[in-house]
Amino acid sequence: MKRPAEDGEEPPCKRRTLPPIGQVAEENRHVFISLQGYSEKVGKLFDGGHSVVFIRGGVATGKTTLAEHLGRSEKYVNVPFTDHGRDDAWRVNTAEAVQQATGKVDNKVDGDGSAFRNALKQAKDNNLTLIYDEAHTLFSSPDLCSDLFKANIHYGPRVLLLSASGDAASTSSLTVTTPSEITQKFMWTPPVPCPLDLKTQLEEGGIKLDEASIEFFTSFCGGHRGIFIAAMHWVKSKQNAGESWDFRKTVGCVRNSYNEGNWNCIEAEFQKLDWNNAHMEFQVANPLLASYYRFILKKQCALEVEFGASNPRHCADLLMRALPYLFFSKVVSFEGDVSQLAKGGLPHEQQYNQAIFSVLTEIGYKPLAPQSPRKGAGKPDLMVSIGEETFAIEGMKQNITKHLERFGKLENYKNAEHKGLYVIGNDNKKMEKTVRETDGGDVQIIGLVPNIAHTAYTVHVKSKGIELINTFK
Repeated sequence: MKRPAEDGEEPPCKRRTLPPIGQVAEENRHVFISLQGYSEKVGKLFDGGHSVVFIRGGVATGKTTLAEHLGRSEKYVNVPFTDHGRDDAWRVNTAEAVQQATGKVDNKVDGDGSAFRNALKQAKDNNLTLIYDEAHTLFSSPDLCSDLFKANIHYGPRVLLLSASGDAASTSSLTVTTPSEITQKFMWTPPVPCPLDLKTQLEEGGIKLDEASIEFFTSFCGGHRGIFIAAMHWVKSKQNAGESWDFRKTVGCVRNSYNEGNWNCIEAEFQKLDWNNAHMEFQVANPLLASYYRFILKKQCALEVEFGASNPRHCADLLMRALPYLFFSKVVSFEGDVSQLAKGGLPHEQQYNQAIFSVLTEIGYKPLAPQSPRKGAGKPDLMVSIGEETFAIEGMKQNITKHLERFGKLENYKNAEHKGLYVIGNDNKKMEKTVRETDGGDVQIIGLVPNIAHTAYTVHVKSKGIELINTFK
């Protein structure tokens, strides 16, 4: 993001660099993912008279960068995190930060705690919001929490808390959880916008990608800002001087770089959490962290991962059990070393069939792929026998009528208890129209529209005897 000089003239252009992995990005020096408008966006979280908002987010999602960005605006004061977040350090830093923001010299640091109380009063009087990054370290001090979260209405300013954790260790080695007074709790999953400005910044940092490639990396990294920057470091290490990657080149270089993961992405950027419900199930900030936390819990806490024993009820049900694992790198890993995509930028039909076959096998099903069927039997792309029922599924991108005819003529198609035809495309509106207008008879019509990195799918389903289209996202 470029800021104009105070006299209205543009400052001289400086070559940007990638921020070091794991360090805070400097807005005017590094490749910086825009946080424009976040002062107002975060301010709305206080609507309804709330004085404390707690935002949690995954590691390296940009919480500290957000804190420093907000701290440069007039409405916010970013209190520095020092000395491992000890009680006295927070009090001193709060007093000094408010003194610097307001210009008031009466907040002189003293030993009786009055400077901290005066700072809170000054912040309240000046309508300032105090920002505490690594806020979980506050919770180990009951007195500090009481002063911040239980202060008299005339003394307590608005407080914004940022942290990856919701609890801290006390001096007695006991775990201290989030104070009950904090009711506005959110999980932050910041998007990675792909404006032309970001493309320009990357080029200044020596990374040349077209917009489709940047969009691919944002999806491939699960929308995680820190992982995206790490991916850009990887790109820079692979690109030759002056080389530029288009989308096809990008696919060819990263197609085998990621092998497995949980891509169950949540949609809203700020997720309201009810932490008082002990049975509440929470989603992690991004899919890569979900995989990481699952590994840690399974290893350290003897977590047992259970899968429902219910059998698929129809072809769409069976197919959607494979989709969470059917990410882009999985699909394009088939067909040897072929890196070129089919027309429209999607992998080839046979790659999808092989990937689905592989995934269903990995999650415990036993798909069949007859190689030399007898004449008139037919060879569906996918056959699965579960109990006494058989599922026959055909995949395609075009010629729906021709594929549907197989279900009425060929034995392995028409004798299956469950019949399904899945169609792959990248135009959601066109796909919904295609599914709606296709008369499949007793063949279930399934439309799949993956995002650019295949980390999420929109699924349109039309079943026999049901006029309405069911859409799953």
